[in-house]
Amino acid sequence: MAATQMLKTAIIVLSYNSLDDTTKPCVESVLRAATGVPFCLVVVDNASTDGSREYLRPIAEQRKETSVILNETNLGYAAGNNVGIRSVEAEYYVLLNSDTVVTDHWLDGLIGFLDAHPEVGIAGPVSNSVVNEQMIHVDSSDEAGILREGLDWAARCRGDFFYTTMLGFFCVVIRREVISKVGLLDEGFGIGTYEDDDFCLRAIQHGYKLACVEDVFIYHKGSVSINNSVPDLNRILRRNRRRFQEKHGVLWRAHFVPASFLDLIEAYLASHPSDPEKLVFKVGNKLKVLRRFKYSAPASLRQLLKRKFAAVCGAVFGSSGAPPAASC
Repeated sequence: MAATQMLKTAIIVLSYNSLDDTTKPCVESVLRAATGVPFCLVVVDNASTDGSREYLRPIAEQRKETSVILNETNLGYAAGNNVGIRSVEAEYYVLLNSDTVVTDHWLDGLIGFLDAHPEVGIAGPVSNSVVNEQMIHVDSSDEAGILREGLDWAARCRGDFFYTTMLGFFCVVIRREVISKVGLLDEGFGIGTYEDDDFCLRAIQHGYKLACVEDVFIYHKGSVSINNSVPDLNRILRRNRRRFQEKHGVLWRAHFVPASFLDLIEAYLASHPSDPEKLVFKVGNKLKVLRRFKYSAPASLRQLLKRKFAAVCGAVFGSSGAPPAASC
């Protein structure tokens, strides 16, 4: 008898309450999105009490590519996702937050990238809400507008990517071999936070690269489940940061900082010299993200930003020093 062929991709969605705001729109977008990638969808519910379980059961019965696992208690982010990973064998595992919405061919873009880049162990998309360089600026505040702007970015950045040291786990694709070598998510981080930093660092320590795929955009509402489920989030953050630092013997470094975006801008300058229109678009967008730091940065850092901005703007926009849609 021939051996059963391993599934290409398993999409793991962890749900906890917020059915109408998160789980339902996310699941429906996954099942609706066009894709050429064979996949199964595993929804792991962390003991929701808002009707999520009653919504999910019929979907598993009606859609052969979908299964539902109903946990009796809220296991937290790492343990809940590990339940989903253990339940299925696949070449790639996608960890997708329930507060996301995906669009046509999102999966093709991420899986196709990993198929073409064997050096990359984990890949993720760009988004409107993520605390690192994966973030792009959008002017819209409504879902339809954000999706429209995000898909425009993706279309204009066809084939672009960058290596990074950290990926937001709102949406990541992890090779099976990475999990085999690195292990599952560390359940010691409890309800959540810092398990993504931990997993990324472990992957890098095992020789894998991490990459942001810039021609895939995922809409992210932003930490809805953990904000709804953790009454003392600041205490959890402090505890898990300390655990991360003690585990790895390093100080945790924030990724949503000006230096990260400035480094990415400089990388853009080096990688797109023959496409000035794309360069203006991408640098202008990241400069808009950098505006978020204008009032929180100390004086010494603001001076550094001014010097770097001047160099970047001069290189891209000439003597005028300002892009059409973004001021330095």
